Amino acid sequence: MLDALAGRTEAIVNDRCVRPPIGCGKPAVKFRDGLSRREFTINKGKRMTEKRWHPVGSSGNFKKWTEKGQFVEGIWEGTTIGKFGDLGIVKQLDGLKVTFPLHTVLADRLKRIREGAEIHIEYLGKDKNQKGVEFKNFEVMVGDPKDIISEAVEAVEGEETPF
Repeated sequence: MLDALAGRTEAIVNDRCVRPPIGCGKPAVKFRDGLSRREFTINKGKRMTEKRWHPVGSSGNFKKWTEKGQFVEGIWEGTTIGKFGDLGIVKQLDGLKVTFPLHTVLADRLKRIREGAEIHIEYLGKDKNQKGVEFKNFEVMVGDPKDIISEAVEAVEGEETPF
């Protein structure tokens, strides 16, 4: 929007202030303050400012399950679609949302937890199934047993209506 209104990219490339009504359009040699100077200072073609950028959405803190004993706890907010598969979202007590990959075992356990439930997820490390196939194992606990969706309810909710 700023580019269309005042020609920001053109101004940066030509070392000029942006066009009126935002700026004056003159050569950028004097700045009214340090913030304006930093805003104009760029690595050509790279970052436009020295501002600290903050992620938008649920990707603020991504957890990879790599070490046995890793855990996350907070309020279960459900799942979202990630670039490489579904991701789980937990809002910690400090307000930070943590996203993490939903490995098969973890996804199976979390689908039985109501959104809004207080949960604790711990990575137990890699195990092998009866056929010798390796998988990542997890323990999932809730603060209140009422937040566990019974398997019978889950089965009914998953059934299709035959009409």
